[in-house]
Amino acid sequence: MRKYIDLHSHTTASDGTLTPTQLVQEADRRKLAAIAITDHNTILGVSEALLAGTDLPIEVIPGIEMDCGYGSGEIHILGYLLHEDYSTTHLQTIQKDLQVFIDMRDERNNEIIRRLNKAGIKISMEDLYQKNPNAVVTRGHIARTLVSKGYFRTASDAFSSYLGDGSPFLPPKQVTVESVMDFFHKYHFFISLAHPTRYHLSDIELENLVKVISNYGAHGIECYHSSFQISDTQKLLKLAHRYKLLPTGGSDFHGENKPKIQLGVGYTNMHIPYTLLVDMKKVQC
Repeated sequence: MRKYIDLHSHTTASDGTLTPTQLVQEADRRKLAAIAITDHNTILGVSEALLAGTDLPIEVIPGIEMDCGYGSGEIHILGYLLHEDYSTTHLQTIQKDLQVFIDMRDERNNEIIRRLNKAGIKISMEDLYQKNPNAVVTRGHIARTLVSKGYFRTASDAFSSYLGDGSPFLPPKQVTVESVMDFFHKYHFFISLAHPTRYHLSDIELENLVKVISNYGAHGIECYHSSFQISDTQKLLKLAHRYKLLPTGGSDFHGENKPKIQLGVGYTNMHIPYTLLVDMKKVQC
């Protein structure tokens, strides 16, 4: 019997390198009980993933990872469809409502490109879309394009120099926490704060963030993630208990774009029990 799940993964619909079909097949190869597709700001890969899982002994969970402004930086919020209609018509309706968020992301990407050009970095939106014609373009795409053009050795270097939170090359996020939470509640998503310890917050600031998303009606926080130490998970489990939120978890798999992170196990030592998903499904979203 399969015991483990991965509720955080990305496909070619955003900044992953596996197609939705390939991702589901890889999850099945790794004997996962369930896999959630959580591309950035889009569910375009969900229908293909659901179809790929039809004849496999694995549960495919439609999901999404939304980004929004918080303080001087940004946070990510995960949404999972656990009780809703997965029909093509319903998913298309949700995707149509996502367009306003995608448009705001595109506006921000254009402004990032403009600021980079002003600093002498020659990159265009055409460069990004040429390599990613069907994807929602993220900062990760920009970073990897800068690497391919020879400006940086690694995507991490590009983030450190130009694309990290607080950089003058990043305009403020237009998308608010409130607008993302309203969208999630409209379509009855299970809502979980993604990788909370990655936002460079003090313990007090982290608890304030958890309090904010709890007040907006979140259902969980991601307590298991590839980047977490055991101490991070323990801290987040305590916060989840304090604010009556359920723990969620996932590898944040991106394929070759984050080659050291493996589906289901992260850096090889993470195992997320199926019981987490069982508890999530008990929530009336």
